[in-house]
Amino acid sequence: MAEMAKMAIMKSEELFDLLEEHGPRLSAEKFSPSDADDLAPGRVLQLSIETMLEELAPNLWEHSLDRLVDFGHCIGQDLEMAALGTEHELMHGESVACDMAFMAVLSEHLGLISAAQLDRTLNMLRR
Repeated sequence: MAEMAKMAIMKSEELFDLLEEHGPRLSAEKFSPSDADDLAPGRVLQLSIETMLEELAPNLWEHSLDRLVDFGHCIGQDLEMAALGTEHELMHGESVACDMAFMAVLSEHLGLISAAQLDRTLNMLRR
């Protein structure tokens, strides 16, 4: 879910909206549609894959390290490794989500995003 949230935050308002509305249910139900008319699981997966491919495809050989896909990997990896083997062990997605939350708070502090954008981002990540 954290990788999907990353692409929502960085690239897709539609994906962000869908995760805000359906994220907890999709996670709990392992992306199974609730009924025949439930298009949210498929659309979330489609947008997540498309946005990730849009970001990765032009830079397959990593000629540029300025990549949106690295969002969540600044302090997240250190958190993940520091917690490894402890009772507070973090899964990779959890550490990425923590990193994105921290960076969102920092971005608001630096005036790069509004308080409303910060609240919306943190609320989506909490879910």
